[in-house]
Amino acid sequence: MTRTGYAIVAMAIAVALLISTVAPAAAQSVSPVAISYYGWGTPSSPLYPSPGAGQVPYTVEVVTTPATNGVPNVVDYATLNLTGTPITNSSGGYIATAAPAQVSSNAYYLTFYLQVPSSASPGTYNATLNLYYSQTVTTTSSSGTTTTVYYYVYTDNVTATIYQRPSVAVLVSAPAIYAGHTGPLVVTVENGGNLTLDDISVAAQSSLPLVGGNSSSLAELGPGSSANFSFSVLASQVPGYYPVQVVVDYQYRGLPYSSIYYANADVISQVGSLYAYAVPSAIPYQRNDTITVHIVNGLSGAVGDVVVSVEPSQYFFVAQGYRQFQLGSMAPGASSGITLNVIPLASSPGPSDIELQASYVDPEGVQQQTVLTVPIYLEGLADVTFSQVSTSGVLYPGASVTVSGMLLNTGTDEAYYGSLYVNGSIVQSAQPEYIGNLPTNSPTPFSASFVVPSDVVPGFYTVHVTFSYQDELGHTYTVSYPLTVQVLSAPPVQPTRYEHRYPAALYALITIAVIVVVIAAVVAVAVRRRRRAPSA
Repeated sequence: MTRTGYAIVAMAIAVALLISTVAPAAAQSVSPVAISYYGWGTPSSPLYPSPGAGQVPYTVEVVTTPATNGVPNVVDYATLNLTGTPITNSSGGYIATAAPAQVSSNAYYLTFYLQVPSSASPGTYNATLNLYYSQTVTTTSSSGTTTTVYYYVYTDNVTATIYQRPSVAVLVSAPAIYAGHTGPLVVTVENGGNLTLDDISVAAQSSLPLVGGNSSSLAELGPGSSANFSFSVLASQVPGYYPVQVVVDYQYRGLPYSSIYYANADVISQVGSLYAYAVPSAIPYQRNDTITVHIVNGLSGAVGDVVVSVEPSQYFFVAQGYRQFQLGSMAPGASSGITLNVIPLASSPGPSDIELQASYVDPEGVQQQTVLTVPIYLEGLADVTFSQVSTSGVLYPGASVTVSGMLLNTGTDEAYYGSLYVNGSIVQSAQPEYIGNLPTNSPTPFSASFVVPSDVVPGFYTVHVTFSYQDELGHTYTVSYPLTVQVLSAPPVQPTRYEHRYPAALYALITIAVIVVVIAAVVAVAVRRRRRAPSA
């Protein structure tokens, strides 16, 4: 064989190896079903539920394509596995089921009704969708027609996001009203979030008549704005305490929210006699407290020899006992106060009162006696403390840090709508964490994350962990824990192993090149030996 012949053989071998090494591309296959949309609400009306949103529709849109034999695929039903998320189906389980609603010739809506509890934390959660579909195949032969239904299941992953709760503050200002007169009840609603509140409605209820209506509304309330809703209360009852209930409803990101707030309207005696009121007018139950009872001369002239004593009460134990308090003379409009150390005897929130027996000489010199009723509301008290607060890992510039610990409410009432956040000079990218309601005597774990700025100088810093909550009357409270942390220098850079990876085709070409070189060397040796061999 000539040198040219050997070269042709070598080239043929190389081409054959190249053809055998590089596999042909597989044909593209079309999935019989595909998810075209998933999320809260529908594509045209999305929803953004936050903790406590309750039952919310979650929609999956599925598009089907015919099988290779032209037989259509039909969606039968679907299940959504919510295990590992705070979200459940409408009855509280972790497997939700939905039947299909056909919206076009090959598209279906599957609507799952899911519960977003108030204890859920904002975030994005993964769920597994199992879609059950079928094909009905009809075949005809000499023996007749046969119909067979083939069932299939398609599995995919979807996500559901729980959003931050709206930041709404409500303040109810109830009046102290003279008997027979009217006074203003003012409800202030403030939108502390960054999105608009829609369809705000405020409704008030009380055993005292509300003159001119008991509800008011507003179409929208922008971010950072506040609005006042005023009602007129008629003091048609005898002096005493009259609780007022206010219901505030609104829409936020397409979902309805409703909260109840309480206050107290005090009816005091008409001017023309002695009357009394307490400061503060609301105190916690099951807690020792101090109040000051103010006795006011509402007469047009001076009174003398004013003496008051505290009557026995079913609501309070009074540390001073039931002795007499000598107040002397009082000019018109003047007041005099007595300080009482009281222990509430009630075991739940509600209205109460203290009665005073008063005697005095009126401006005409006639000895008078009267009973003064002082309304006091006994409210629940949340008392929240931190424990076991610490950070995970080493803090260094640019590091991600998680602060965790426990919250404990040792008070007599729940802490409502609690949110936790961290701040400080080395805190970046921190988001509030919604905790929800804190029951009494039940430790609740928490965690919050932040990033240490990359330009922080190593040293000791204070991170403030703050918990914000409301009481039953809608008043907001905060409690903070100062956590001292140490920021170290950046950790040493670890050597990095690089592993070079090349495409399979490149490995094949390298292999072919090596084989060609080997074959060329063998051919060259054979030619050289042929030249050196003696001729016959």
